Amino acid sequence: MVKNKIKYVIIILINIIGTITAEENIDFSFQFSNYGYGLNFGPDKNNIELSLGLFNIFLDNQKTNIGLKISPINLYTDIEIIESMETKSITYLNFVNMNLYWNCFNENRMVLGPFFSFEYFILRDWENIGFNDITISSSIKFIYKSDRVDFSIINYHSRDLFYAVEIETGYRYNSYDGYKFYFLIKTDLIYTLLFIANIGSFFSN
Repeated sequence: MVKNKIKYVIIILINIIGTITAEENIDFSFQFSNYGYGLNFGPDKNNIELSLGLFNIFLDNQKTNIGLKISPINLYTDIEIIESMETKSITYLNFVNMNLYWNCFNENRMVLGPFFSFEYFILRDWENIGFNDITISSSIKFIYKSDRVDFSIINYHSRDLFYAVEIETGYRYNSYDGYKFYFLIKTDLIYTLLFIANIGSFFSN
């Protein structure tokens, strides 16, 4: 039953990707890495989430304002505080992460709108991959792109814009630990490092 649902979701996502890339005016962007933190609120437990994403690809259709983010490598750590004030953590790595969103704004610098994401091939605590272990999320995403820092040395992005901040909040289902509400904020790693370097250069002059 679960395998059939996964198959249907993958087929739908493939069709969506084909629809987005078949149109003209596709804006392609590449993000080397981003990192973030968040909060998860479930019926049985609450936890803090730390995340790291590598090699993120963005496809934005300027005609329809529909965008797709593909992330082949994502590392997460969920930290749960139990009653004894000790911490319990679970680390998981996933290799399929697709995020589909619609931008309510008619501009390239900011994205705000509903989104749907699908995560699969999840390796939990470096043990094994559970093929029935999937994560589905749906809610609101905000993305802000910045060009205020000089990235001329390592410009991976189109139009000289970096995905400075991503904020999302919504509802998430995982077959491993059920339903939960969550809030997550992510920042471009290269943007952060160069921003710190520019501050250091300013004070050293």
